[in-house]
Amino acid sequence: MIRQAAIGAKFSWLLAILTPIQVPQECPAKIQRIMEARNEFVHYKWGEVREDEEERLAAIVEMAEEVVEQLQGLLDEQQTDVEIERIRRLIGGP
Repeated sequence: MIRQAAIGAKFSWLLAILTPIQVPQECPAKIQRIMEARNEFVHYKWGEVREDEEERLAAIVEMAEEVVEQLQGLLDEQQTDVEIERIRRLIGGP
């Protein structure tokens, strides 16, 4: 099911079912653009080479780095919350 779900589904209902992480609304669209650029390259669907191609690709790479950083931050926050909850349960705190 996870493999069959589109990127929009993975970042909406599927993520909501599996984790308490809430991904910012712009992330799925950015990831979709990154995936499209990747697929163009991997599947040789370049089409007409644009004059600004280097800048376009640099912008996509920068966007990918930002998305990864943002998602990693969400994961780090989630892991921290889980660890804090475990410690609270161990020491019997609120």
